[in-house]
Amino acid sequence: MAELANPEFVKALQNRDKSILTKIIDYVYNILGDKAKEALKKILPADKIKELRDSGTDLGMAKSILKDMLTEPIKNETNNTQFNKNKFGNSPLKDVYSDIQKNGLTKDNLQKISYYAKNIISGNAKYKRFNEREQEGLKRGGQLLTEASIITGRSGRAGETQDGRADRQEKDVASLAKSNGTWLKNPLKELTKKYGEPINAGNESSVFYDEKSGNVIKTSNISQYRDLQDALDGIVANNAKFPKAAIKVIGFGNDAETGFHIITEQPYIKEGERKATQPEIDKMMAEHGFYKNDRYGIEGRYKNGDHLANDITPKNVIRTEDGEIIPIDTIMHLNHPTWNEGGTRGEPENEIEQNNYEANKNTLEQRGIEGNKSGMGENGVQENLKGAKENNENAQYHKDELQSEEEKKLIN
Repeated sequence: MAELANPEFVKALQNRDKSILTKIIDYVYNILGDKAKEALKKILPADKIKELRDSGTDLGMAKSILKDMLTEPIKNETNNTQFNKNKFGNSPLKDVYSDIQKNGLTKDNLQKISYYAKNIISGNAKYKRFNEREQEGLKRGGQLLTEASIITGRSGRAGETQDGRADRQEKDVASLAKSNGTWLKNPLKELTKKYGEPINAGNESSVFYDEKSGNVIKTSNISQYRDLQDALDGIVANNAKFPKAAIKVIGFGNDAETGFHIITEQPYIKEGERKATQPEIDKMMAEHGFYKNDRYGIEGRYKNGDHLANDITPKNVIRTEDGEIIPIDTIMHLNHPTWNEGGTRGEPENEIEQNNYEANKNTLEQRGIEGNKSGMGENGVQENLKGAKENNENAQYHKDELQSEEEKKLIN
């Protein structure tokens, strides 16, 4: 019922068999009874609420109105949009974080975090910890990465040590993963059982090849990072800068020897005839806005005002058959001043903000019109709209994604 405030959800329902919708509505009302009237007051647009009030809030009238909403075109999307803004409010995470502080990760606050993550991935909201380009990197990392990133954004109690912070983050994200079936007690053993022996292994990671999807599955410890949040930030930064090798988080786990692990999925990229040289990598990184970080005299370290990128060496990049160099195993950080590397980022703002859906929609439509003027024709307009949506919001692929069954199959 809460999702009925989402115009896109209602539009999707309108395309379904109406007899099935009627059965669903009847079922919901049989469960909720008179409580359904109060629920409707919270989700219906103002004009619908007035109809309820005029009818004496009769349950039968409420039921009829709800059916009308699902079987007729939406006449008042403005009110639905306003509802979403009100639901997010000025500080949507404040109360959730407070509740986690008091009660731990409960079913209720996990559902709220899932809701926020879903809206971020669909492009209806943004996580203000990250800049606009990083928002796309967050989306590419999937629902689980987004939820974990939100959870680790919570501040601890006064006087919390760095070790205490790290332990708290790992405990919270472990609770998240256990709640949705993406926790591995023994990542290496369980992934080996599913995918066979690793195709590559090192101090930080073990890499598997999934023949069914053609992707790479990796389990990595977080020893190269300050804490779990730093590691998740690194995935977001990688996905923002190097989308062809975007990393999607599909699980978490713990190894008795190496500690907390992140399980990821990444495209398999075929290597060309030879490996890249370090000078070639230097040039590629410069093209991506980085300059060499010679502070420690170690090859493969780069930085700019926003990011630090380490270990970008020939063994951790792919030089494709056409000569393109793509980093596939990065260690990246948000360049906060605490690193003492000249970072220009301010204090991260761990908050959710509603996006202007209509403004984004108008921008996409305008791009389509411009494409038509340039001789693309009607089909070209549709392709331009499709491309704009994929490149600027990444929304079509992720739109209704929660923790997908495919992700669960990968690690179970």
